[in-house]
Amino acid sequence: MRGVYTFRGNTVQMSRDGKYLFTSTRSWNNTEANGYVAAFALDDAGYLKQENAVSFYEAPVTLGSAGGLRVAPWQDETNSNPDGITDYMYLSDTSEGCMFILGWTPSNYSLDLVASLHYPDNSTPYEATWLD
Repeated sequence: MRGVYTFRGNTVQMSRDGKYLFTSTRSWNNTEANGYVAAFALDDAGYLKQENAVSFYEAPVTLGSAGGLRVAPWQDETNSNPDGITDYMYLSDTSEGCMFILGWTPSNYSLDLVASLHYPDNSTPYEATWLD
């Protein structure tokens, strides 16, 4: 993708346990390239363990001028499996008015879509707020 499309970085968020860094990027002036979320492993001092991401999630849209990413500040108490999802995050989109909820599972380095919402009335959210 490098050199073919131009991307813009948007948000950087740490996992709740401080072991991973999540970043979002959005396509810039190109409707053919989708936005991304990447997860990077951190060492005990908070530095990148390696330059390459351990996981990527490709959004189904460009994310427009948004690409906002926020990790939920709470733990999902319904998840009793220690190998399951540890963090939820939203990814906002202004190109088509979508909000995506992603789940992070560190045991297999996966960023997966958990839920999505297409806002009614052509609304295009830039950011959102997590409520407990």
